[in-house]
Amino acid sequence: MDIIKKIIRSAAFLAGLAVILAVTSVIMKPRNAVYNAVGVDNKTKDLKKEAEQSIDLVFFGDSESYSAFNPLQMFKEQGYTSYVCGTSLQRLCDTYALMEEFFSKQSPKVVVLETNCLFRFSGTHEDDSDAVMNAFSKVIPVLKYHDRWKTYIPLKVYTNKDENDSRFKGFRYRTACEPYTGGQWMHETEKVARMGENTEEYLKKIKKYTEEKGAALILVSVPSPDNWSYAKHNAVEKIAEEYGLEFLDMNLMQDEIDIDWTKETKDGGNHLNFAGAKKVSSYLGEYLSEKFSLPDHREEPAYDNWKKDVENSGMDI
Repeated sequence: MDIIKKIIRSAAFLAGLAVILAVTSVIMKPRNAVYNAVGVDNKTKDLKKEAEQSIDLVFFGDSESYSAFNPLQMFKEQGYTSYVCGTSLQRLCDTYALMEEFFSKQSPKVVVLETNCLFRFSGTHEDDSDAVMNAFSKVIPVLKYHDRWKTYIPLKVYTNKDENDSRFKGFRYRTACEPYTGGQWMHETEKVARMGENTEEYLKKIKKYTEEKGAALILVSVPSPDNWSYAKHNAVEKIAEEYGLEFLDMNLMQDEIDIDWTKETKDGGNHLNFAGAKKVSSYLGEYLSEKFSLPDHREEPAYDNWKKDVENSGMDI
């Protein structure tokens, strides 16, 4: 009898565990095919705070994008509205998912893709090399997406992370400084860096999607000695020519943008701080406004909330 009781208890435990895994898998599995589900979820929440059909231009990319592009500054200086859909270590599968979310409520004329993410594995969790985990997670998705619990509670409950991206239209306002002292990093070469796995596949999808939506797609590389090289420039230039995309490499525009690497980088040449972003946003803001004839909303009452956001930002822009 004791053996039978143990068998029954074990069976009941396994049945309960199966139910828990099944329910949590339904809850935790992302709606879209993504890699960084938490990052995509949090950015999607932020996007819903923006008025529908109110954004003229959108930025995508990894942390280089949200460290360099300041939508409030561009609005103050040029008058058009923009939003940074950058997420940390963004893969192109996440870019594509966020693009679909963004275009469901907005109709921007221009899409800017910061190019550092082109050199990272671009596929979803189901595309990665962990075959054993993939096999299990197809049946039990919670095994790979268990950390999505974070998106169901307020961000500050589980982290001290600053929520600048929602208050500043996706831009991260950071004034910390760690100088870069490595000197010139763009040494001309014929070498071509290897792009991340699945990059070309996703870039084709992104290009096709933006064309279907009537938006122009432009590739932009922000100044970053720690991340960028001439070999990467050559790789992006090659694929941009192949797909008929404009490519603006700001690493080759040091005279025009004039970043002071002793003061205007947050972490030794990896990301720009606010002072560096101010220069990039000023140059790029004017460039995009002129090239794409973006509208000036500064005198329109419907955009008074943007004026208030600029005034209340606390940023010297």
